[in-house]
Formats: sequence, C-alpha cells, structure tokens
Amino acid sequence: MSNALGGHGGSADVSSAGSNIAPSPAGPATSGPTATRKPSAEGTREPAPAGSVVPKVSDPPLPKSAKERVAAARSLAAKHGAKLMHPVEPKNVPSAMSEAAANAKVTVVGSAKSGTTMRIVTARGDLTGQRELASVAGDVIPVGPVSCSQRFKFANEEKPAVRKNLLVCWRTAAQRSVVVLTADVHGKPSRHDTVETVNKQWSKLG
Repeated sequence: MSNALGGHGGSADVSSAGSNIAPSPAGPATSGPTATRKPSAEGTREPAPAGSVVPKVSDPPLPKSAKERVAAARSLAAKHGAKLMHPVEPKNVPSAMSEAAANAKVTVVGSAKSGTTMRIVTARGDLTGQRELASVAGDVIPVGPVSCSQRFKFANEEKPAVRKNLLVCWRTAAQRSVVVLTADVHGKPSRHDTVETVNKQWSKLG
C-alpha cells in the first residue's frame, strides 16, 4: 500500500500542497458576528467630503419692530396676489360709548354642527355704530322697537352686500344695548328668533 501511494507521489503532493497554502491574514478577534451600527431614531447625516464647505441653513431674521413686521406681511401677501382689506371701524364715537363697547358682554349660543349660531352682545351703554353694528350698511327693517338688517360692509374695500346667511338685530339706548348676530349655514336665519332674543336680553338689562 505504501509503495502504491508513493508511486503516485501522494505523500509528496500533500505535504508540498500544504506548504504552499498561504496563511489567512490575521484580523481583530471578535466574540461573535460582526456588529453593524444602526442609525439612531433621529436619523443620521452622511459626513461631508473632506475639504468641502457645508452651507449653513437658517431662518431669515424677523423684522425688529411691529411696524416692520406688518410691512413684511403686507409685502408677502401682495407677492402672492392676496388683496389687503381694512375693516370698517367706528368713527367719531364719544368716549362713554367706546367704554360701553369695551365692557360689553358676549355670549354665543348654538353650534356649527346644528347649523345655527347666535352671537349675543349686551352692554350698559350705547353701542350705536360700534362692534357688530359698525358693519351694518343699510336696508334696516324695523320690528317694533328692534331694528334688523342683512346688508353688511365688513371692509372699506368691499361694496355693501346682502349676506343671506347672516342677520343682525339690535336695540340701543343711552343706558343699555343689545345686539344679536345670527348665522345660519342654510342661508335662512330666523328673524323671529333673533328679535325674540333681543327683547329677552333687553328685559334682563332692566
């Protein structure tokens, strides 16, 4: 058997082959599978190439004064085609009436879900031409001592127009005032209910 193996050069081939196998390069010892680093929950950012300049991104500074901020907002609105509106404001109102408007009590009843809301404003003073009444633009209909209208002008740039979904009714005097603004999504605010609310609130003010 040994001669047969030797005749084929089996022993010499195995030993020489073993001596020709290059040892594997030594690497760092690890106790388990190679660990991979996972990105954090906040995410990771690829490092910038060496020598490159990364631009700094920051929000533009806000204007310092309120006047500058208003001017910046108007400029942005004009740039995007938004029309600037100026609300209608009371003019030449005596200080006593202004004080009554500032101290008025406001209550809202109803809900958008129901489709109808009433904004009830009561004051110990005269609200003529103020608050909700500053937007009334004619077509006043008297209902006893109460007045009602559906014609409004909410901004100086607008033309007076009838708002089918809005109705305002009011009663004012030097010592007390009641204003009720009714909004109805179906375009049918009840004059009866609005006038009735004005009269009830007027009686409560005594």
